[in-house]
Amino acid sequence: MNGPARLTAWPSPFSARSLSNHLRCTSAKASFGGFSHSILVGRFGGGQILAFDAVTRRIPGELRNQDNNIISIPGLWGLTFGAGNTNSGEANQLFFNADVGG
Repeated sequence: MNGPARLTAWPSPFSARSLSNHLRCTSAKASFGGFSHSILVGRFGGGQILAFDAVTRRIPGELRNQDNNIISIPGLWGLTFGAGNTNSGEANQLFFNADVGG
């Protein structure tokens, strides 16, 4: 390629969800159920975790608990998956860290 690289901005799928706070992202593994291969986006302030499909550029939904309630982790700082070993957890096991002190 000659010259400087050009960046193309996607229309933000998050504007409709009012995601004005800082975001924490991680890529879901192939074995993560209905959100496999999605980019999981955690809201820093509200703590909700949304799934973003990079192919369709849509948000297919939020992570929910076994009672079908939206998961919300106050003070959410980060998201990551295990590496699939005993030291770091299963590859489809999502971990988070948060400021639980308020």
